[in-house]
Amino acid sequence: MLHKDGRLLFDVTGQLQWYAHHVHASGIQRVTEHIIRSAPIRTFPNLEFVFRPLGDHRFHRIDPSAIFDLADERRKDRAISRLRWILVRASRSPALSGLVTEARSFDGGYILKGWGRLDKVAPLWTGMDDRSFRFSPIQPPTEADTLVNTGDFWCHPQYARTVVTLKRRTGMRIVVILHDLFYLDNPDWNHSRFGHFTRQLAELAPHVDVWMPTSRFVESQLKSYLGDQATAGPSMHPLPMGWGLSQHSSTPTSSEIKETLERFGLEPQQYFLSVGKIEPRRNMVALIDAFSAVCRREKRPLPRCVIVGQDGWKSGAFKSRLRSLGHEDGQVTWLKNVSDAELSVLYAAARLCVVPSIVEGWGLPIRESIAHGTPCLASNGGGAMEAGGGLVDYFDPHQPDGLMSALHQWLIDDERPRKARDVLARFREDLSPASWDASGRAVLDAAFDPSADPKIPR
Repeated sequence: MLHKDGRLLFDVTGQLQWYAHHVHASGIQRVTEHIIRSAPIRTFPNLEFVFRPLGDHRFHRIDPSAIFDLADERRKDRAISRLRWILVRASRSPALSGLVTEARSFDGGYILKGWGRLDKVAPLWTGMDDRSFRFSPIQPPTEADTLVNTGDFWCHPQYARTVVTLKRRTGMRIVVILHDLFYLDNPDWNHSRFGHFTRQLAELAPHVDVWMPTSRFVESQLKSYLGDQATAGPSMHPLPMGWGLSQHSSTPTSSEIKETLERFGLEPQQYFLSVGKIEPRRNMVALIDAFSAVCRREKRPLPRCVIVGQDGWKSGAFKSRLRSLGHEDGQVTWLKNVSDAELSVLYAAARLCVVPSIVEGWGLPIRESIAHGTPCLASNGGGAMEAGGGLVDYFDPHQPDGLMSALHQWLIDDERPRKARDVLARFREDLSPASWDASGRAVLDAAFDPSADPKIPR
């Protein structure tokens, strides 16, 4: 039974911090927006979207329409503009000492605009009413209230300290969605500016009431990290993940596919797709090497390689390999900025999707590929097999030539992807557009009734 009076303080600090500097979502943002769009969250009567301004020790309430619009592809650009002006205004919220302590170089533009009071021109600049940029401190939480963090608790250097202090003072519950813990064992995978991930995790972990790992693999990572706490401390409440579809999305039309592919210079079924931020864990260098080896072996035209992903940490080796192995003659295309609508088209029209990651916490591109009816070839590392089940062809990323051999079969055998598409077409007949509703229900259950065991519909 949900608590009748408890508030769900849905923390969107990480979303605001991300869209302060980007226009397209990465993995955590896409999952968060799927949950925001879910019917259980949208209709929960005691929902408040909250955020922590940089350098502030308080959480503030934000107009829900700003966040719901962010999760709507048709209104997203306007929502991002609105959120950025809110951040400009929010830079005046904390004491100057707190702001100076926590600010980083890339926050400078917002701080300068805020202290210069340039947010006064926001209505003229955006055409929105000044009320669109207002926010206010939340009413003090109680033991009946729950703060939900969607997995980006390192977005501000002092974020964890603020949450812990608030919990100690008010007794509110804390629920944290956890996508992976790779950076603990592989610090070289982590961007230097997120070096405080480990510190903030250690500071926050003893105070978390419910963890929501995105896979059994991540749950095992978490239990290993928590040690004795795993049995004596917080509850484990796995988050059921949806299928990349929502009430607000639909299969791209033939005209949408044609227009998008022409814009990118692609043809249906004449390319394979790989989706993920360019960073060491994603293993994109290995993908380019495998594709190059297949091209040399066949010595004939093959479907192109299209990589969709933002430029991430330690991407120099990828860029160098891209220049030297096929990028110049158009065999490999790297698309850095792709909207959700464009990505949907790229999935739907691809010959197959390849997920070459050394390890995945779960594997959103795997589910998205299946949801679009596109065959998927994926690494078997981490939680990937939980995402794809028996619908995906797997390879061992540590096996020499494993990716190359598997990719070669998919690119030269036209019958293989056709048969896989037929299997996926039958599977998709039972897929529910509301599959992410199970995720929203799980968040509410974790927030107010940890004993519940939600099931996810296909």
